[in-house]
Amino acid sequence: VEECTLIDTTNDVAETDDQVYNYARVLCHYGALVLEFRDACAEGDGQRVFRCWQLMLPHFKAAGRTKYSLEALRLQFQVKAILSPQLAHQVLWDRFVNTRGGLGRNIQNDLYNEHIVKLVKNIITCMGVNLTEEALQRAARSVSMLSAVCKQFDTQSGVPVTTSEDKTRSTVTDIGKVVTAVLTNDLLQTTPGRSHHTFRRMRLNPLWNWNRKKTTDWIEKKKDFMKFRGAVREDEADECSDAETGDEDQL
Repeated sequence: VEECTLIDTTNDVAETDDQVYNYARVLCHYGALVLEFRDACAEGDGQRVFRCWQLMLPHFKAAGRTKYSLEALRLQFQVKAILSPQLAHQVLWDRFVNTRGGLGRNIQNDLYNEHIVKLVKNIITCMGVNLTEEALQRAARSVSMLSAVCKQFDTQSGVPVTTSEDKTRSTVTDIGKVVTAVLTNDLLQTTPGRSHHTFRRMRLNPLWNWNRKKTTDWIEKKKDFMKFRGAVREDEADECSDAETGDEDQL
């Protein structure tokens, strides 16, 4: 793992002239970070999720993703400085819900809310012409109890329990192709002068264009902004609107 995936971005990275090798290493680097983040969410480990956000902040800045950078910075300000210890603890650990029980089966709160919204929409659809504002409010207040009744009915009726995870296509075929490419092309072994026709220049260091001094100055400018519980000022909105015109193509 250390040899193939981890790149010491805290120090100067010794670049190579093998563009294919560089691409494979950077891909493994990001893949390991994403897998760590997803596993931390599944385990309900708020502290690991927080560390992942800290690691992703410089990557967001290097890619010119200002909206994601602001969210990562806002979370760190909230946990480390703005919120009380009790609220900071809630922000770290109240981000997940386990509706099925068992280890490693947590889902994000926003995904759970999507399930609730879907149930409310089903209720609204069944109302038909009887839909009124009063009926809608009554349905919204009873959605939790209705969800429990539906689950109990499905259990007693032998209806298979639907998963609470996002539906994704199987990755078996894609992983097989990647493994075959790694074994047949020596992607994790350097071959001087090698390149791919779709990317002629690929840096080994994914943070090659990240400027620590500029990021520090940017954080200093956001201190006052972060005190106002995430309210977006006009200059912040302008910055976010220009966020997508960064250096992501260079990565």
